[in-house]
Amino acid sequence: MYLPLWEETNTFSSIPVGSISKKSASKVCSILNGVSSFYWEAMSLIVIGILALLFYAAVWLGIIPPPHAVVLLKIRKGAVLVTKGNLKGFARSNVAEILLAGGVTRGFIAITPAKRVSFSRQIPSSLHQRLRNVLLNQ
Repeated sequence: MYLPLWEETNTFSSIPVGSISKKSASKVCSILNGVSSFYWEAMSLIVIGILALLFYAAVWLGIIPPPHAVVLLKIRKGAVLVTKGNLKGFARSNVAEILLAGGVTRGFIAITPAKRVSFSRQIPSSLHQRLRNVLLNQ
């Protein structure tokens, strides 16, 4: 017969009943529960930190657009779609023309509140300045 170490949390660890008394088993349980809760709190903070770092890296590398973008343009199959914010018609047509000339068929362009323009990895760096000129001078 086995006595579970953590009766409240239903952990899989158990010990033989004959080798330890119930009183000492409860002491061991209370000590291990404290370690266990500290362990899970520390692990959850580490996991949250890693996820935040991955999200930041994905934005920085141009894999996903910045979440605080004021204007967000998505390029799908060569068409420019304004999914967030407003963009004047002539600026949209100029951006589409530049992207078509550059051979870009997919990606995104985001403008942040600080007027910083972020590009996805699919847009070549040779087009960045031309696109910035069109988007920020509309």
